[in-house]
Amino acid sequence: MIEIENGLLKDLLIKTQRKCHILGKPQAQVIACVLRCSNGIASTTSIVRDGKTSLSRFSVGCGDGEETVIIPDIERLLGVLKAHGKNIRIERDAENNKICVKSSTKQTTLIANIDGLAFPHSRDTIGEWEAKSLARAEQIRPEGYYITKIGSVRPAMATWTLPANDLYTALSCDAVNKQMLNRYEFIQDKDGLSVIVGDEIMGQTRILLSASRIAKDDFSVVVEGGLDNVLQNRKEMMVLQFYDFRDFEQGIRLLMRFEGRDFVLQAGLL
Repeated sequence: MIEIENGLLKDLLIKTQRKCHILGKPQAQVIACVLRCSNGIASTTSIVRDGKTSLSRFSVGCGDGEETVIIPDIERLLGVLKAHGKNIRIERDAENNKICVKSSTKQTTLIANIDGLAFPHSRDTIGEWEAKSLARAEQIRPEGYYITKIGSVRPAMATWTLPANDLYTALSCDAVNKQMLNRYEFIQDKDGLSVIVGDEIMGQTRILLSASRIAKDDFSVVVEGGLDNVLQNRKEMMVLQFYDFRDFEQGIRLLMRFEGRDFVLQAGLL
């Protein structure tokens, strides 16, 4: 059984969804997930629906119980949580492939089969998709990212530390004149590190994130993926790292590290 605050669980699930505007409509990049509770922390680890461009882990505090809960449809569970109070309990009935959400006077039951599909178009089950996600997450280490076949870790080409809310405010400028392009260009040049959002027809905004030039050479990388959504309600300092895979013809990747073990890894557009 997982004991958790309703609001914390909602925030966790919304970040896990990673909604991104595509052709003007918000679409979830993660539909199903596995919620793992251990040592007072509830977490999700998920690759996005295309299977390659992004990987993330998000977590919140919970009760001390040890539990693994299958969430076959995040949007559906969010709808259930609206009917419940501040403090809830989630119990897994693995034998009958169900989960039960309980608050003070209510309980709601949902079908939750680990062998259900991770995405409608996918051949992978929810369990298989999470296993792939956890395996890839092992590549992210405190000293860097990406373990080669010989066991070495590639260090970041550049690292900045800044308030998460500053980056959220910057990326939110993508909403100027309701553009919602969900496309962000990070640039290091003579001024330091900046991010550019929007286009010049509706209004392009450039925001200076840091006046420090960290990388040896100037660079730019464009990433997508609704990153503003994953930064909401984060008040802590975060670490922004860039990894150079251009020698593998894989461009530059962005890694956002948060408190604890939370992160978002996003591949740059090629």
